[in-house]
Amino acid sequence: RILAFLALAAMLLVSCTSGPQETPPTGALQAIDAYNIKLPPGGQILLHDGDRVLFLGSMIQRKAAREAVLFDTVQKSQVWRSQLPGSAIKGIALPEKDYILIAAQDKGEAHLLRLDEMTGEIAWDVVFGSEALDAIWNPADAALWVSDGSSLWRIDPDNGDTLATLGTKLSENAHPGSVILAPAFGDPRTIFLASDHVLQMLSLTGGQLTSHWRFSSAKFIAALQPVHFDNGSEGVIALAHSHAYFVDPRGKLLWHIKNQDINYAPIALPNADAAQMVVFGNFVKGIYLVDAAGMKWRAALPGGNVHILGIPTPIPRNILLGGVMVTPSTEPALPGYWLAVRSLDNLFAYHLALTGDLTLIAETPIAPQDEQGTIVEKGNMNPNYPPFQMDDGLAVTYSEGIRLFTLTPEGDR
Repeated sequence: RILAFLALAAMLLVSCTSGPQETPPTGALQAIDAYNIKLPPGGQILLHDGDRVLFLGSMIQRKAAREAVLFDTVQKSQVWRSQLPGSAIKGIALPEKDYILIAAQDKGEAHLLRLDEMTGEIAWDVVFGSEALDAIWNPADAALWVSDGSSLWRIDPDNGDTLATLGTKLSENAHPGSVILAPAFGDPRTIFLASDHVLQMLSLTGGQLTSHWRFSSAKFIAALQPVHFDNGSEGVIALAHSHAYFVDPRGKLLWHIKNQDINYAPIALPNADAAQMVVFGNFVKGIYLVDAAGMKWRAALPGGNVHILGIPTPIPRNILLGGVMVTPSTEPALPGYWLAVRSLDNLFAYHLALTGDLTLIAETPIAPQDEQGTIVEKGNMNPNYPPFQMDDGLAVTYSEGIRLFTLTPEGDR
C-alpha cells in the first residue's frame, strides 16, 4: 500500500524542495479552539451521527487502532472509549441509536458486533471466519445484510442471530481480501456486492437470490457509490486500486479511469439520487471530479512533489490520506460547495462551483507545530481522520486530539 511504497523515500529524505506552486489562496483558515482527546492511532474511518462522532479504525493498518471513541460535538468531550477485538473498518448507526461495527483482525477473522450507544459496551459479538466482511442496514427487513464475499446473510440487530442465509457460493474466492456491499436504487432488496475484483448486482425475489451480472475490475475494489445522475444516467461507481469504473444497471461499462494507488471516499453532489457530479480521493493523485460522461478533472494537492538530493520523485509532498468533507456553500456570491481536504500535515479549503470549477481558497498546517516522525510513522500512528463539521467550523484530528478551524473567504475579511 501507499505507506509501504513511501517508506524508502521517507528514510532517504535528506533535502526537500517543493514543486510548482498553485495560485496563492484567496481566504484564510484560522484555528479557534483545540480539544485534547486520545484517538485511535492511524485511524481514518469515522461515523458522523448527529451531534456525535464515532472514531473508528484504519484503512491501512489494523494492529494499533483497536478501539472506538465516541465524541460529543456539543459538550466537546469524550462520551466513552470501547476496546475492540480488532480494528473497526465499518460503522452503522441503527435507528434506535446503537452502533453496529465490523472489527477486522490480521489472523483471518472479523467480528460483527453491537455497541451500546450510551456506554460503549459490547452487547453481542459474532465471529466470522474471514477477515473481509461488510454489512448494510436494510430498512425493508429491519435487519442487517452481511457478506463475506462468498455468502450473504440476514442478521438480527437485536442479538446477532442469523435470520436467513440468502445466498452461498457467490464468489469463486472463499476468502477474499476485500468485500463491499451497497444498496441499489429503488428496490431495497437489490444490492451491489464487490468481492476482490468482481462486482455483481444481486436481487432477492421470493426468497431466491439472483445474480444479474458480473463485472471484473483489474484490481480489488475499495469503494462503491450507487448514483443517479441528473441527466438520467444511473449505475454504480466502483473505485479500485488504480482504476475507477461507472457500470450501469445492466452491467455495461460506461466509463473507465486508470491512475495509480487507491481510489476511495466517493461523495455524490448534491446527493446520490440526483447527482450533478461525484468527488473522490486518491492517496497519491489527489481529488477527482467525475460526472455521467467520465472524468472532468483531477487536482493534485498543493506543495508539489518530494525532491531527494535535488531529484524530483513521483511522491507528492501532501498525500491525500485523511479524506474529504463536502458542505453546500451558503455564500450568495459563491454558489456551489466547500471542500475540506486533509493530508498528513495540512488542511486545504476549496470552493467547487456548480460549473465544476475548483478554486483553492486557503491552506494551513493542522498541528500548532510540526508533527514529529517520518511519513510512514505519522501515517501509522497519528489519527488521520477526514475533516468533519462542528459548530460553524471545520474539525480536524491530530496527535493531541481535535483542532477547530474557521474559513473566511477573501471577500468576507
